[in-house]
Parts: sequence; C-alpha cells; structure tokens
Amino acid sequence: MRTVESKRVVRELQLIKTKSTKDGNMFKAFVARKVYISFKPLKVAEGFVTSNGKILAAGTRKSVEALSREFRAGLRAFDGIVMPGFVDSHIHLDSLGLSLNTLDLRGVRSIEMMKDMVRDYAETRPGWIFGRGWDQDNFSEGRWPNRWDVDEAVADRPVILVRICGHVALLNTRALELLEPRGSEDLWRDEKGEVSGLIAENLVEETLANFWGKLGDDAVRKCLLDGMEHCAANGVTSVGTCAAHHRDLCVLSSLREDGKLKVRIRAYVAPELTSENKCLTIEDEEGYLRVVGVKAFSDGSLGARTAYLREPYRDEPSRRGNPLISESGLLKIGTDAERMNLQLATHAIGDAALDIVLGVYSKLNGVHRIIHASVTRPEQIEKMAAVKAVAIVQPRFVISDWWVLRRVGREMAGSVYAFKSLCGAGVPVAFSTDAPVEPLNPWETVYAAVTRGENEGVELAILSEKEKITVQEALHLYTYGSAVAIGEEKRLGTLEPGKYADFIVVDEDPMTIPPEEVRRIKVLGTYVGGNCVFADEELVS
Repeated sequence: MRTVESKRVVRELQLIKTKSTKDGNMFKAFVARKVYISFKPLKVAEGFVTSNGKILAAGTRKSVEALSREFRAGLRAFDGIVMPGFVDSHIHLDSLGLSLNTLDLRGVRSIEMMKDMVRDYAETRPGWIFGRGWDQDNFSEGRWPNRWDVDEAVADRPVILVRICGHVALLNTRALELLEPRGSEDLWRDEKGEVSGLIAENLVEETLANFWGKLGDDAVRKCLLDGMEHCAANGVTSVGTCAAHHRDLCVLSSLREDGKLKVRIRAYVAPELTSENKCLTIEDEEGYLRVVGVKAFSDGSLGARTAYLREPYRDEPSRRGNPLISESGLLKIGTDAERMNLQLATHAIGDAALDIVLGVYSKLNGVHRIIHASVTRPEQIEKMAAVKAVAIVQPRFVISDWWVLRRVGREMAGSVYAFKSLCGAGVPVAFSTDAPVEPLNPWETVYAAVTRGENEGVELAILSEKEKITVQEALHLYTYGSAVAIGEEKRLGTLEPGKYADFIVVDEDPMTIPPEEVRRIKVLGTYVGGNCVFADEELVS
C-alpha cells in the first residue's frame, strides 16, 4: 500500500497546497486505531488526509499527523475503527421514512396482537392509519388476516396495513370504500367469494401511491429527511433508492439545493418517468444526488406466494405466481432506459421471473441489475454471468424467510439465496436491505450472510451451508460491490485516493471478533465527504 510518505504523494500535496489559496481547498486529517482502506484486496492504514471531501492519501499515524501540521489541516483522532461507509444498493427511501413515522408491525406474533396495536395507535393519531411489517407466517392463528379483523380495532377511519414484503396490503372496510380498489387477481376474496380486504401487487402500488399523494410536501420532506437520518445513524453513506416518482425527485432536488442531503442518493425512477420524459437531469458536482436507473417488476414475493416460480408452490400446489410484465414490455423499458443512459433494475424473486429478465437482458447492451435473484437455478447463474447482470441480494431474507423451503421444497435449498455460488460464477454481487422490508442496520445483514440463520435454527442454514461467506467478503460486497452496482465504483466503496471521503467509525474491529458477534458492532460516527453527519459524541472521540 502506498503511504503518505511516498515522494509522489508529497509532491502532489505540495501542488495542492500551492493552489489552495485560489481554489479554497479544505484539508482534513483523520487517524484511528485502524483504518480499513478496502476489503478486497485487504488494505489497512492508520490515517488519511482529505481535500474538498475526497481522499488524498493514507498512511501511518505519524505521517498523517506530520502532514496535518504542514498543511494546517484539522486533525481528528478516533479511538475506534474506521472503514468505508456502507452502500445500501437497494432501499425505498420514501417508504423507509414513512415507516419511521407510522405503525411498525414487524415481529407481531398474532392477529389479536396486531389488532391491539392498531387500536392503541389510532388513539394517538388522527385521520388515516398506516402500518407496515406484518407476516402471516408468524401469526399463531395460522391464517391471513382480513378486513373484519381490522374493523374490530378501527372501523370509522381508513386503515392500510402493508405486509412486510410490500407486495400485499390489508385494508379495512372504510379504506375499501374510500379507495375503491379494482382488479381481478389482485383483489383477494375469501372462500365465500367476498372481498377479504387483502390486495396484492399492482393494487398495492396504486393504493400506496394514492396514500402518498394525500401527504403534503412538508410530510414527504420529513419522511425523506428522517429516512436519511436513519441511514446516517446506521453507517450507510450512499443508497440506491427505488422507485422514485416525480414528486420524490423534486423534493430531493430541493433538499439538495438547501444542503440538507445527509447521504448520497442514487435514484431509480418509475418507468413512466422515462416514457413521459419526466426524468430529472440533476447536475450535482458534489455527488449527492443523481438519477442512475429505472425500476421494473417482473414478479411479487415468496411470502405472499406471488413470486413467479417454474414449479408450483409446495405449500399451495394450485399456485406458482404470475409474471407482472411480459418480455416485450420489459424490453421496451430497458430500451428506453438505455436511450437515456440509465441502468435497468428489475425485481425478480422467482426462477420463472428470472428467465424472463435474463431473456430481456441478453437483448440489451448495457450492464443492468437484477434485484433479489432469490431463487436461482445453476444454469441461470451461469447466464447471469454471461449477460453481465449485477445481482442485488438481501442476506437478511435468509433469517426473515425462515419458511422459504416450505414454499419451494427442500431439494431447492442450494438454489435459494445462493450468494457464494453467484460470486463464484463471476456475477457481480451487491448487498442491500430493501428497507423498510428488512432493518437498515448493515451489521444485521453481514451477520445473516455469514451465519445464514444457523443460530436461529433456520433449516436453510443446514441444507445450504456452502453458501456462507466470510465477514471480509460480506464487507467487500457491502462497500465496493454495492458501489459497482450503482455505477459508482470510481467514486465510492473504498477509501483510496480520489474517492469521496465517505467513512464510518465503529467500536469494534469486525475482522477480529467472532463472526456471530458482528451484529453487536455499534456505529460511533458517520462522515460523508469528510463531514460528520452522525456522531455519538460520548463514544466517537
């Protein structure tokens, strides 16, 4: 590793110093117990110097301290471990912010418990009731909830409760009356043929867009700001957010102009923005906001049994899901995206949906993303590598989807969340949380990738142990790997010279503690462009 003592680096710093009076260069220096410059290859230093928010050089503590004096740079010493900031390559920033301001139903163990929570929440909130996070597979009643359940809790006001995956939602009777959702397959009915209050896929999207549209700009602004605050507090310095609509982009652009963006945003817009030419062109020299792609859906989720599988669901043989888009429809979106120099990011969970996506990607020219790639047959992994698709995976699904082999069968264990196989085949892999689907905390994601739920008794961990990865591999995929996924590997993902000074300070060294203990690591400070955007002041210094 080149250190700051090298003659070339010193000469470059002298030139920068000479120009600094004209260009307003701002030098900063940072030292710590250990600095991870990158994880693959593994590069370690004791400190680094920055100028105008970018890394200049890294080296020993002594050399960095000397340069801080020479260039009159402010020096910050951390009694902790410094590493590149996490890049969460796929979240929903608007939904994350909304979930932070509404009813959190994650971990609910029964319909009765959910009813109590809705009833209590309604007592403190006027107007519409919104919640998210329930999973019927965790309910002690062993069934899906329905609108009559929610009516028992709140009947006089509209209630929308979104399943954790975001592909199914439950409406009470009042919400059904006001929103009037219509659709054959997406409007679910009970065994008597009555509307149950459960809606899926396109109806969920329309309903959430309707609800989001009822929020004023101030509320949208608060949700986006709260989402970014949450990212910073968890050590996430850059995100790929899907699927941004026009108002989201306008609010984000306004926040950027006001200097309020705490993390870097790479937006994947809804397809209609490209066809309507409403995709904003954002010139951001500091690299905080950029539209980089288009988001499309090819199927639903395994939890809702709407993911499109080649074989029927083992726990409901009459279903195997349905495609949400045709190959020609997806090709049209991809062609439009390439025309605008944007990346196509397609949601594909089931293996039949993945077949559709791979067929389209083989006809496109650019490097595009496959979000989730949850069920991947071996020959599909080979084709993903051949078409140069980037896989955006969510390791925390391994623990949350503890029931997954009930859906697809034990013989498919080697094809579910096959992170190691994807990497081994040469497929570029990036980590994400799909927040608010999974907790944004990156250490929970790293823990899941390394242990695959073995400590939680997840059956998949036993049957697919070969898919475990190391902590070092996980950190690489969550930093540089995710930077590749959003097309920013030249600017993000490591603390090498020329890249943005986006880093975090943590209390323990993730490379030296037992892998099963990484989830206890705490983020003490988060820096974007060399500026502190989150700090636990009692612990960081």
